[in-house]
Amino acid sequence: MRLHAALAMGLTLGWGAPFARAQTIVDLGLLPGGTTLQPAAVNGDGSVVAGQADANGVTSLRPFRWTLGGGVEQLPLAPSDEWGFAAAVSTDGTKVVGVGFIPGGGQEMLQWTAAGLESLSFGARAMGTSYNGAVIVGECQANLGFWADSTIPLCLQEASYWTRQGGLGPLPGGLGPYPMTTSTYGTGQICLGHLFLNFWPLYATGVSEDGLVACGVGTYVGGPWGATAYSAAPAEHHCFVWRNAVAYPLGELAGHNFSEAMAVSGDGSTVVGFSMLLSGGGERAFRWTLAGGMEDIGAGRALAVNRDGSVIVGQYAGGAFLWTRAIGAVNLQDWLQARSVNLNGWQLKEATAINSDGRVMVGRWSGGPFSPGRGWRLLLPCPPDSFACRADFDCSGALSVADVFAYLNAWFAGEQRCDFDGLNGLQVADIFAFLNAWFAGC
Repeated sequence: MRLHAALAMGLTLGWGAPFARAQTIVDLGLLPGGTTLQPAAVNGDGSVVAGQADANGVTSLRPFRWTLGGGVEQLPLAPSDEWGFAAAVSTDGTKVVGVGFIPGGGQEMLQWTAAGLESLSFGARAMGTSYNGAVIVGECQANLGFWADSTIPLCLQEASYWTRQGGLGPLPGGLGPYPMTTSTYGTGQICLGHLFLNFWPLYATGVSEDGLVACGVGTYVGGPWGATAYSAAPAEHHCFVWRNAVAYPLGELAGHNFSEAMAVSGDGSTVVGFSMLLSGGGERAFRWTLAGGMEDIGAGRALAVNRDGSVIVGQYAGGAFLWTRAIGAVNLQDWLQARSVNLNGWQLKEATAINSDGRVMVGRWSGGPFSPGRGWRLLLPCPPDSFACRADFDCSGALSVADVFAYLNAWFAGEQRCDFDGLNGLQVADIFAFLNAWFAGC
């Protein structure tokens, strides 16, 4: 009763007034001297974000890490690196992985932890990591020399798989022109080790929390020793899923001849990406599952998916998009504004990553056509399917007194989602920000 009376007195005296426009969405800031910041990944509970940004007037990009308690910081590169970026965060938030680029065309796979920077392998880049960072997937490249009587380099580009025990190598399953394993998958396609009907996995873009399912991009190559026919970026990319130590091409949406897988869900059940016809017609986002195959979920690119595959975010010509089965594909900006979320006049250009339960999303925003892109972080009190408005804290779909008790219980339990004003973590000010929104009807 004392708390309720104090809250009532505070509202009467206007204590909550400065927080009347409380933020569900916040700017991630900039590095010192920087003008742009692009988030690429977020961890499972949404407390760690990573990506790339400029700094100190230098246009070449640098990796960054943002944390809920510490804000944004530049991550170091190896002495040999000219620039680089962070591409993924482990689900538990303890590891950030990415790449550093060496002058002259080299690259090295990097990992950042509380202990600092570690170079894991030269000639490789990290693009995804598992729950605790024990497995890292991405790309490895090796210059194998030159074609006979030619100045064209013969390069081997391949999807890579790294562990502390095994180091860097191709996705497990064997490499070569002859059958290493024989399996069937979904539609009964027969897989011959790494080389499936001359299909070559070029790079892996994501991996499940347990490290047993990955997705990525490959190409069809000619000749009995497929990989040596590849020396430049192929005209056609095709998405694949890797599981049971075999990479399986997933094909494209009807009428298309190009596809890329951008992410796999934490539980390994769902792959998302985009499909298109190279000669034109626009990109279409897809969602793939073993049971349902490849499903068209709307225009654009699906860039990220939550742990169970139920929430997908991405980008299309109109900006950032959100998809769930109940909502369908919607413009994220319009959807948020319809639920009384103040966007500060920002234009949400894309949503690039999402946390495990689908309540935290990150992406890039712009203030206008000539404004450099900056990073945003969105925290919803509920998963999107049950988010009526910010003050519907019990996720019932309507406002009631139960929302107040649900919020206060969560606030006293120290839950991150109670940071209602998006400023400096949990404070009493968050309570007033919530109550102002609740009394205002959202």
